[in-house]
Amino acid sequence: MSDFFQFQLPTRVVAGEQALAGLADEVKALAGTGDGGCRVLLVSDRDLADAEPVRLVVDVLRSGGVEPEVFGEVVPDSSVAIVREGAEAYRSAEAAALVAVGGGSSLDTAKAINMMVSTGQDLLDLQGVGVLDHPLRPLVAIPTTAGTGSEVTFFAMIRDAERGEKLPFVSSYLAPHLAVLVPRLTAGMPAMLTATTGVDALTHAVEAFLSANRDPISDALALRAAALIWRYLPRATACGSDLEARAHMQVAACLAGMAFNHPMVGVVHALAHALGGRYGVPHGLANAIFLPEGMRFNLPGNECRLVELGRAMGIPDLPAPADPGGVSAEPEALRDGALKVVEETARFIDSLGIRRSLRAAGVGEEAVPVLAELALSDGSLAANPRWPEFDDLAAMVRAVL
Repeated sequence: MSDFFQFQLPTRVVAGEQALAGLADEVKALAGTGDGGCRVLLVSDRDLADAEPVRLVVDVLRSGGVEPEVFGEVVPDSSVAIVREGAEAYRSAEAAALVAVGGGSSLDTAKAINMMVSTGQDLLDLQGVGVLDHPLRPLVAIPTTAGTGSEVTFFAMIRDAERGEKLPFVSSYLAPHLAVLVPRLTAGMPAMLTATTGVDALTHAVEAFLSANRDPISDALALRAAALIWRYLPRATACGSDLEARAHMQVAACLAGMAFNHPMVGVVHALAHALGGRYGVPHGLANAIFLPEGMRFNLPGNECRLVELGRAMGIPDLPAPADPGGVSAEPEALRDGALKVVEETARFIDSLGIRRSLRAAGVGEEAVPVLAELALSDGSLAANPRWPEFDDLAAMVRAVL
């Protein structure tokens, strides 16, 4: 354990099938309008704007005296241009708060809109770490996927289409004020989207647990998140109407988001950001493609951590990293156990029907140097337990062609 660590979670979380019941009152309280009404900008994606989750939230808000203006223009890996459109829509609506309904792209877009309308600055002037210096407008996040954890994180990733890159925005002020987790809102997710977003959450947990910046609180959150995902993601993928599995996956994604807020992520996300930014591969799929290779790269020096992670997930026949007397297992046994965790993680992803192949995602061998170069400059590497060189990254990309 490090000599110093800190943990902050500014977001209030409410969860369960009845969690929407008090939404209008929550919004009015955050907006400071008391018993009076107010207007909000509801941010969602094109596929959801006319679908049941958005209709349900709109009805709940209107019944409580809150009038939503729907901005339903978000696309996967949302862009700078869409954020600018959303900021203009917020101003035109004279909104007092934001409500985001959707997956990670919708939530990240709402965060980015919030930066623009709260600071009066253009989005490109706000990228990076710690640029914000004051709280933002009220933001409520209602996820309809179980993956990014964006409803509680300090991060937003927005694609710069002109440069073919994903831009990072990092600040504790970006965290939504309220996260509302309603399992039935995720029940309509297709099986493959359920699987890939779930593996995104697993990647958050794994990389937080292996991070050079990890701490005891993030460890606890990451281990619990990984255990829930290992148990419930196959069920949620196999049966979309399994609300018990959906509820546990929502909680798992939220826990994983909390887990990586401070430790951050690592080499898997660096490669996934490159793959998504340059080639448009969805983020969850990109993480699923690279997760086993990233774990394999980080294995040296992290044998005990990987074994502990595997034991939390329920992988059988792993050595105990240390017995009650503090005596560690033999190094060779730990290495073998850690390698088994990597291999079982790959099998787990495969069992969900995800193809861990760049070619299957429409990306060929010419992408090897491009992805390696982009990943090498990604800020996610700062917390990775091993620093990869260009050749290391290129080898990981080749391994998944």
